[in-house]
Amino acid sequence: MIILEYKFPASYLELTINGLPVLNKRYSGVMSGKQSVNEYLISGENKIQLAILPLSGAMDENSKLPEIDVLIKLVDSKNKEDHLLELSLNGSELNFDFEDKAFVFEETFISHESDISVFLDQIEPIEDKELLYRFCEQLHNAFVSKDQQLLIKLYMLQSKLYAKVYGQSPEYYLKQSLTVHSDYTFKYGMFYPKLTREELYIIPYLDERLHCISRQWPGINVDEIPNNLPDKYIDKSPFIMSKENEQGLNYTEEVSVVSYNKELNLFF
Repeated sequence: MIILEYKFPASYLELTINGLPVLNKRYSGVMSGKQSVNEYLISGENKIQLAILPLSGAMDENSKLPEIDVLIKLVDSKNKEDHLLELSLNGSELNFDFEDKAFVFEETFISHESDISVFLDQIEPIEDKELLYRFCEQLHNAFVSKDQQLLIKLYMLQSKLYAKVYGQSPEYYLKQSLTVHSDYTFKYGMFYPKLTREELYIIPYLDERLHCISRQWPGINVDEIPNNLPDKYIDKSPFIMSKENEQGLNYTEEVSVVSYNKELNLFF
């Protein structure tokens, strides 16, 4: 298993591997963490890209990025001394990207740990945004109505992806998804009882072949969002979020959608 370890400064930040969004958040303070990334890897050369903005918001080519401290490692869990990649960056090493309107850095690394090419080769562009809105409504209603059969269908591709890169059966990962929803989302209900299209953020990747779906935080003051800040950097709520249980804990899940065999499915 390949583990991403990171430490980021207070910033708007996106980290992608092979064009797939791994982290996309607003960090109000220094943040460190780790997570597995097998589901983003292909066999051979992989590309990791970092895009970062200060909390003051969008900049241009004449702007200077404040001094920052970014640490990124990719570690093989079977041999923690084997670093596929180790980066320590400051602002001077990042270049301004006109399309992203952010400062970016990219690097390549070699890995043969897993390979999702068989999935990437078969996903198709989703150019009709109406289809994405309808999918979001279908998914939301499935949680509200506790429709397990529909959720099995929508999670099946994701379960097959995880089975390929982590080694268990698709049924194992499907059961994991249904169990956590039974324990949280079905039992305590959705934090958002209703869905409106106006609250949705739909962010395209891979030339419209993958879309990340999230919601606007309730009560957010849009006037506090820096002008011209691209949607993907805005602090957003996960699409799936349960109400809190008796211990004050809830379940959240990021959502990405692809068209696979002419049907929309959950991916990551």
